[in-house]
Amino acid sequence: MNSACSWEEVERATSPEGGTPPVVITVGIDAAQIEKIAERAAVIVLGRIRSTGATFPYFTIEEAAEYLRCNPQRVYDLLSQRRLSRFKDGRRTLVSRAELERHVEGHS
Repeated sequence: MNSACSWEEVERATSPEGGTPPVVITVGIDAAQIEKIAERAAVIVLGRIRSTGATFPYFTIEEAAEYLRCNPQRVYDLLSQRRLSRFKDGRRTLVSRAELERHVEGHS
């Protein structure tokens, strides 16, 4: 069995006026090459996130516990005591990063 991945159709975008017809290209890439491309893409994305200082405004329970360096149960306890607010995103429970930062500052 061949482990190469083949993209049968890779189309170049056409102009809205319909000027350039699409070009069909067949490319064979093996699993090791795909892994290298994925790793390089991850490095580029992480670099961009870090360089822009982008931070996500919410933590999951596990991320909040890691931020506070405590057990996830401690985060659940703080939520139950209404010392932190919970935000629901479907089944996920999220905690505001800003609220966690205020909580830490108030207890230092």
